[in-house]
Amino acid sequence: MIQEGEFGMLNRRPIRRKKQKGPLPFRYVLLLSTLIFTLMTYQGIWLIDQKIRPVLTQIAKMELKNIATHSIEGALTNTLGQIIDMDELLVVEKDDTGYVTMLNFDAGEYNRILGETLAEVHDQLELLKAGHLNREGEKVVEGESAILYEIPIGRALNNSLLADLGPTIPVRFQTISHVKVNMSDKVERVNINSTRISAYIDIDIDVEVIIPFAVTTDTISVSLPVGFSVITGPVPNYYMEGGGGAIMPAPVVIPEQLEENEELEESSP
Repeated sequence: MIQEGEFGMLNRRPIRRKKQKGPLPFRYVLLLSTLIFTLMTYQGIWLIDQKIRPVLTQIAKMELKNIATHSIEGALTNTLGQIIDMDELLVVEKDDTGYVTMLNFDAGEYNRILGETLAEVHDQLELLKAGHLNREGEKVVEGESAILYEIPIGRALNNSLLADLGPTIPVRFQTISHVKVNMSDKVERVNINSTRISAYIDIDIDVEVIIPFAVTTDTISVSLPVGFSVITGPVPNYYMEGGGGAIMPAPVVIPEQLEENEELEESSP
């Protein structure tokens, strides 16, 4: 016979204790960490490439143009004043009455000025590439590929509060072709019988703007006035103002015609 106490013991079920989960194995932790790091890195690279890189490239171009233009203009302003004489540069031909009939550049003086300007521009570019000058004309860093400017990455976020924050992006540059130097002129009317001839030095430089994750090309153009000359001609008998319609000139008595009229009156009976 089964006793009452034994029946109760038979009805009891064994209690199963839940196993406590321990930490993940190291290989799973390492795999998961690598996966998260890869995804975050890819997302960061995509953000830089799509959002930040174009902005930083534009800023780098703008700053490079400002620095190079300021540096070249500062170096050439003093140099051009010493090497250019407008009286020697301009060849003037006059008629029998002393008025100018033709104006041209002297070929020898023209070539000399362009040659000396080109040499000065090359010297200035070498100083810039070596990092000897910045926007204020101060030394930055020495070296073959010196940093010409540093852009805080906060400037790419278009937020004035963050403009000077974050790591900096170095900007370098490299010339990719010969420097082009030419001379041009501009003719302006001063008054009814005077004309001003202005001479300019035009400089074009093709450069590569280099930042750590992009290289772009750009052209730096500088135009510097080097001098002017005013040519005076005879006063015209009639003066017509340009525009939508002609303005009728006021009647003017020419001295020669006045003398002829007086002689005719005296000879007439």
